[in-house]
Amino acid sequence: MRFAAIPLKNLLRRPGRSLFGAIGIALATGTFLAMTVLFGGLVERWREGMSAVGIHAFIVQDRQVDWFASAIPQDLADDVAAIPGVRAAEPELVVFLSGPAGTSLLVSGWRETSVLLGSLDLVTGTADLTTLPASGQPALIGAPLAQTLGLALGAQLSLDG
Repeated sequence: MRFAAIPLKNLLRRPGRSLFGAIGIALATGTFLAMTVLFGGLVERWREGMSAVGIHAFIVQDRQVDWFASAIPQDLADDVAAIPGVRAAEPELVVFLSGPAGTSLLVSGWRETSVLLGSLDLVTGTADLTTLPASGQPALIGAPLAQTLGLALGAQLSLDG
């Protein structure tokens, strides 16, 4: 019984330290659980989004902690497309940019003739969805982003200043 009393006496001898220690442990545990749930939800939404357009796998750089910092040569898509059973392989540039009022925007870049263009539904405008707009031409913006930022057809959006 004496051995079990030592930790208890230690906790009771310094109640402030014990209280702040317990609060710290509770905050760390709560933060870990919240981040685990949040990240799990993001991964699931990412997976659902890819499945919706028929993407079954994506390739990122080995030993890369941040998927968005992954750098792979575009030519690799042609090598992957040559593998038997692969219907198509498309390179994609994905990056977070800062938008108006410091908002963070997930921006995606595709080849001009990407098969992913077929997954888009044009809501407003007259773009030809068989090819991407040429350099310097208007870009395609998702309806939720346009609605959130209050953008109409022909509006300008400044990214990263």
